[in-house]
Amino acid sequence: MSGQTKDLDERRLSNRLAPSPEWGACRGFIETTYQFQHDFFETDYLPSLLGLGAWDDRHWTSRVKIEKELSMMKAAVLLDYEGYQRRPRSLRVDVLPGRGAQHKRLHAKVAMAVYEKAVRLIVGSANLTEPGYRHNVEAMGVLTVTPKNPEAAPLIVQAIAGGRDLLEPWLSRTDPSILAEAEAFLERLHMADSNDDWFCWGGGSEPVWRQVLSHWPANERIASIKIVSPFWSVEDGRGPLM
Repeated sequence: MSGQTKDLDERRLSNRLAPSPEWGACRGFIETTYQFQHDFFETDYLPSLLGLGAWDDRHWTSRVKIEKELSMMKAAVLLDYEGYQRRPRSLRVDVLPGRGAQHKRLHAKVAMAVYEKAVRLIVGSANLTEPGYRHNVEAMGVLTVTPKNPEAAPLIVQAIAGGRDLLEPWLSRTDPSILAEAEAFLERLHMADSNDDWFCWGGGSEPVWRQVLSHWPANERIASIKIVSPFWSVEDGRGPLM
């Protein structure tokens, strides 16, 4: 393998999903996405997320292995109905296309996985598709909380709390108890409040850009802003930068 090929392979997002054996079994996960590719999700994303190794879709042992894992957890994918084409073969994952309040699109790409000894939050720009995780240039942040590393626990608690109302049209159609399990795990840890880090969702009553401004330190001049985004709205004199 050439150095360039190896470097590209290491940058694929799917390769960053594998769990640590120290975390124990996966208890469940909830994903949000705009676009959804059923075959990629089942034969690439899930084996990576659950640490199942290589997948052979032609061999029955791969199917039995993943069905066994899924039978012991709660799993749901929440997506915008425009991105839904078909569901994966496994019926153990709730695949829920829909729209939010006031017919708002679901454009968030957030994943939360709960293990016996860890909670993991993945936030990025990639849809649950092969281009998103294998080919595109995408941004991703991964927060992992364990008893030995509890620092990000308050931020994940914020993420769960902020997402409950916004995702209610989807969560009301599945078993959301994995969220309560994650909160219980996080609250058992010693969590120091931090005023420097915060998590926000779009789609609520206050736009994301106003939430950013509300957290900006009072009376401090803005020296620079760095934004990574797949879209940019037309400025009309009243936009975020103005």
